[in-house]
Amino acid sequence: MHQTGSMKTIFFQELIPYIEKNYRVRSDKGGRAIAGFSMGGGAATVYGVHHPEKFSMVYNISGYLRRQPLDFLKKDPSAKWRQEVIADNDPVTAIENGSETEVKAWRQVDWKICVGDQDFTLVGNMDLAKALRQKGIPFSMFIDKGDHNTHWVQPALEDAIKRADKNFESLWIENGSRQIYGIISKPQYTGRKQPVVIIAHGFNGTHAYGRTYFNTLNNLGYQCYAFDFPCGSLNSRSDPNTMNMSVLDEQSDMEAIVRYFQQQPDVDAEKIVLIGESQGGFVSAMTAANIPQSIEKLILVFPALCIPDNWNTRYPKLTDIPDTTHLWNVPLGRSFFMELRDIDVFKTIRKFRKPVLLIQGDADTVVSLDTSQRAVKLYKDARLYIIPGAGHGFKPEEQRLSLEQIKSFLK
Repeated sequence: MHQTGSMKTIFFQELIPYIEKNYRVRSDKGGRAIAGFSMGGGAATVYGVHHPEKFSMVYNISGYLRRQPLDFLKKDPSAKWRQEVIADNDPVTAIENGSETEVKAWRQVDWKICVGDQDFTLVGNMDLAKALRQKGIPFSMFIDKGDHNTHWVQPALEDAIKRADKNFESLWIENGSRQIYGIISKPQYTGRKQPVVIIAHGFNGTHAYGRTYFNTLNNLGYQCYAFDFPCGSLNSRSDPNTMNMSVLDEQSDMEAIVRYFQQQPDVDAEKIVLIGESQGGFVSAMTAANIPQSIEKLILVFPALCIPDNWNTRYPKLTDIPDTTHLWNVPLGRSFFMELRDIDVFKTIRKFRKPVLLIQGDADTVVSLDTSQRAVKLYKDARLYIIPGAGHGFKPEEQRLSLEQIKSFLK
């Protein structure tokens, strides 16, 4: 990117820090979005391309993205300089030449393009859409009748605000080079620090499963954070490459999330609760055992504590493990199974000595009820609630019963 422009320096080194210092706003990626019209749309796109770690959304309204021979600039004394700036900062070329790491970061931004069908910027914006599509970067595009004028600005900005508002429930948390996407839901602010529940999804799940818990937990005064494990799902916004799935990496991610909330001024660091479903239950149990001083209570919902035993039985020798295993059409790399060989989950989980609630159905065909019955005997302070007829995943009435038990456990 061309580094001489003073506007970039002012924007990132002065404007953003000033806003975050003087106003009660979030200062993370999930709390920022950027939008602009014409050259402002071009700038918004350029900033998003070169700093995807800073924005949850980029909304480009008729952005001037690529140098073009424009008649109305022929008599403009600043035209040469302006065109050079456009050419030096061409975001389309940057995306076309993007590395795997950059593409991964761009996929973690919500991109929207809005342009008129008679707009001189249409060609450049179509080039942007093509580049995003070729790199597998999700985006939205809206084209309607219109030219390059302010007719677009008000309705587009209204849409941008609504779109940003939806994105602002997202919260990105870093774990080294790993970017973890999640959504946060908070109860009404009372001026006091609030407890928090971190919700981990199961195999090939996403943060969406965590929404089921939000209303109940918010009503109890808890903040809720549900997230996508990087490489934990084909639909993960953090990273959809399931060939790199690792339960140890997932445990590390959960520990990073715990550390993040321990440092938040509105969170009661002594009251952090973990909820994990299925494989997320396995990872939550391992996390609580590794950092027991940081976790107040643990809730395991049809927890797949049997994962190491199951796969070590299927692949008894190292030579039995193939390079790729497909489980429910999800590809998994050899390393996933290699690391399970050294995990003694039932020996590990007993290190957590605080209250534990296990919830499971007696008709679960994926994880045997025996698994939870074995675990409840190993914990110092645990109880198991069995839902008659429930399988691996609860129907509405079964989910209601589960939430009632969780309410009682947390009160």
